[in-house]
Formats: sequence, structure tokens, C-alpha cells
Amino acid sequence: MKVLVTGASRGIGAACAALFAAQGARVGIHYNADEAAARAVAARCGDAKTFAADLARGPGDLMARFLDWAGGIDVLVNNAGGVPGRGGDPYDPAIREATMALNLDAPVALIRAAWPAMTAAKAGSIVNVSSYVTARAASPRLAVYAVAKAGLEQATRNFAKAGAPFGIRVNAVRPGFVDTDLNRWADDPDRTAFQARAARVPMGRAAAPSEIAAAIVFLAGPRSSYTTGAILTVAGGE
Repeated sequence: MKVLVTGASRGIGAACAALFAAQGARVGIHYNADEAAARAVAARCGDAKTFAADLARGPGDLMARFLDWAGGIDVLVNNAGGVPGRGGDPYDPAIREATMALNLDAPVALIRAAWPAMTAAKAGSIVNVSSYVTARAASPRLAVYAVAKAGLEQATRNFAKAGAPFGIRVNAVRPGFVDTDLNRWADDPDRTAFQARAARVPMGRAAAPSEIAAAIVFLAGPRSSYTTGAILTVAGGE
């Protein structure tokens, strides 16, 4: 199995890479800036290689480099996401453009880049990582991010319909509140605000990255062979 995971140097992406590697997969570890972290993840994943790309500026030749190394692709996990310029005005043109590019445009571009190889193989699985903010009113700082992730969910449904005749499945996971470094806030050094937020989850805690990764690997694998166009919420009851 040949798998490319974006945003795999930490958090959910790193957990996904580890689970796929445990199943014997050849794993592409995409990262943006932290090469050392990506190499550390790759070192734990056996047959793995790191690939750098700033997806907020577009994926460039990321897919071509992965295909050249792996010799094909079975699974694409569009996990990379976030809010570039976090803390700034989300409607600032530069921040808005980068947020849409990272969370919507880049995943769609990578799907399109993987599509010829998957249609030729008559098989493939794509899992997009959305966010539970698409299902509720987001905070003002996440407004553009929520719109981008909602667009990604709609893209998931449309690509699922297009890919079904070719044996390509396209699904999405909608994580809730997850304990990753993205939720380690500079103004919350003792994590008091984090714990208060986690306590509002019906299950009373944040998710571990591995719990989200398990859902992603399930949707990518043969046990979900009749599932496509699905948006799976993994949010502790929220």
C-alpha cells in the first residue's frame, strides 16, 4: 500500500503515518517547515520518505515527487490544515487567501494530481480531514477556516460521485476538539482554558490524535469498501 499523508510531521498526520506503517504501507510524510520532526516520524515508519511543500502556496510538484518515489498511490490523506497568520484578522486578504489555499485549494489540487494514477489502477482511497466547526457557528477567528472546510466536505461528496465508477472512494473525517500542539495556546501556559474547553465536550475530554487517525485509516482501508461520500464526525458527542 502506497500512502501520502499531508501535514504528517505532527499531530493527527503523524499518528496516521504510524498506523499506516504498522500495516506495512510505504508512507510519504509531507511537511511544511519542520524537517527534523518529519524525519523523526519517517524514522519510526520503516519504508517512508519526507516531502516538503508549503501548501498555503500550492502543492507544486508534491504529488509528482511522491509518485516517482512510490511508483503509484493507493491512499491520499489530505490532513494538512490550519489558520495561517493565526491571531490576525481572518478577513485580511493575505490571511484569507492562505487559509482557503491550505484547507481547500491544495487538497483539491492533490486529488486532481492523484486522479490519473487512481483511475488507471481502477482503485484508490482519499480521506480529507475536515473540522467539526463546519457543523456549528464558528468563532470569528475561524470564520474563513470554517468556510474552507465546508467547501472541502462538498468537494469530498462531488469527487466521491465522480470516482465511484473507477473504484475510487472519497470520504472525510470531521474531528472535534483534539489535543494537538495547534491547541496549545500562547496565552494559556498552564492549559486552564484548554481543560475548560475539553470539559465542555460531552465525553469530558479532548481526543488523542491516534483516535482521529484510527477513523482515517478505517475509511482508507478495505473494511470500509462500500463507503464513499461519507463525512464521519469524530467529536466525542459534540
